[in-house]
Amino acid sequence: MTTVSSRAGTAVVVGWVGSSGVHRILGGEVVELSVTGQMRGRVRGRVGEADALRESTADGLRLSGAGKNLRLALESAVGRRVGRMTVCHVSGGTDSTSIALLAARLLGRGQGRGEDLALLAGRFDTGELAGERSYLEEAMKEIRRHAPAARPVMVDAGDVADFDDFEHHAGDADEPHAHAFRAPFWSRLHGAAAELGCDILMTGCGADPIVDANPLHLHKLARTGQLRQMTKQARAWAAGTERGVRDVVYDYVMRPSLPLAAERITALVHRGTVLGGLGSFARPRWLRSGFARAHGYREASIAESRFVFGRRPEESFFDAANYLAAPDSVSWHRARQDGFFLSHPFLDREVTATMRSLPVAATFHPGRPKAVLREAMEDLLPSRIRDRAVKVPFDQIYARGLRKHGDELIDLCRSARHPLVEEMFDVEVLCRAVREAQLGVGNAESWDRMNSSLALVAWLDGLAAPRPRATGAPVIDGSCS
Repeated sequence: MTTVSSRAGTAVVVGWVGSSGVHRILGGEVVELSVTGQMRGRVRGRVGEADALRESTADGLRLSGAGKNLRLALESAVGRRVGRMTVCHVSGGTDSTSIALLAARLLGRGQGRGEDLALLAGRFDTGELAGERSYLEEAMKEIRRHAPAARPVMVDAGDVADFDDFEHHAGDADEPHAHAFRAPFWSRLHGAAAELGCDILMTGCGADPIVDANPLHLHKLARTGQLRQMTKQARAWAAGTERGVRDVVYDYVMRPSLPLAAERITALVHRGTVLGGLGSFARPRWLRSGFARAHGYREASIAESRFVFGRRPEESFFDAANYLAAPDSVSWHRARQDGFFLSHPFLDREVTATMRSLPVAATFHPGRPKAVLREAMEDLLPSRIRDRAVKVPFDQIYARGLRKHGDELIDLCRSARHPLVEEMFDVEVLCRAVREAQLGVGNAESWDRMNSSLALVAWLDGLAAPRPRATGAPVIDGSCS
């Protein structure tokens, strides 16, 4: 027998390829394999400090105490990840700045295993994302105050658009690359990190589901008959997130209970469009029903929905965070080429267990997202970054990519030569989805489904006609003044 483990802090093993296929190994799991590579069993490991914390946390824990616990867990998670040459991705947001500041303090004090720290950022001089530059500059300045030797590396990304060289990014892999549409941006950043010779690239990925309040607590209140309390908290959620109470109850109470049924009902409301109402589990209209039945699509959707929500969605929310929050859109396919490990301290098991142990009263503060993280980093984060509630999303480069490459994507679908494309997809319906996305129809979930299908088309088509590799991109090395 062979034992493969994934350590709680470093998540050294994220997957294993054996004779029976590719398996995802979550942090803290121990997987037993036979000599022929067959998986014999999984055992979830325990994190002593985090489990002890969970048992000892009082229901009335105040925000200051919650922040202190999260700070200790994050410091430990970052400390386990620093390497000989550590690179931190910095965007100017609360999440990435927090991780970079903790790494800077650690290495500035000489407590790390290495001495080199680089701060990697994508720079946009025009458009919506240019508004992030002042936050980025302030973050860089504060990080370098703790580690003066830290080296800022600014990557010019102003001309990047999603779906650039899509056929190459989607086809140049051993399996379909669902996030290939975003690969042009991450490829530039990862290429710069590889040139620096880094062995660890830390990000702020995972903070959104982990260190924010858990909205699926509303499901627990409804499930246990505490309807008055559920209604009261749903109103607070709606006010704090500027949404309607009905939307909050639908997303966090009804949909986790019967996810496939909820998505079908939503799709009926949006009849006449391809993307409207399409959720995470229902069959997209461009996937042929006969193919879906023949290959167990419904059963797979049920299994995935149970994994994401489970019998107790408020618990499964944390268990599925690694799966949902860290797609690692480029690193898995470029790992051998880049030669570094992409790591997410917010997805550390100790951090997850810390947040899981906290009562809702300590984590949810209407109008102040990630209240515990802001409290935990109050002495380090610049006030302008700590107090910001909204960050500019990457919708700009997605919309630009669809405007620029929409016709190419449609031509790709219609000219695909692999027989499976026609067998799996109603190509014209998929093309219609691309047109709707260009017009802004749909949401992040429906666009994700479309992006994954386009990547599969490109991957299948690339099996018969490999494309040449894409060229590199300019990198600006120096201060961000």
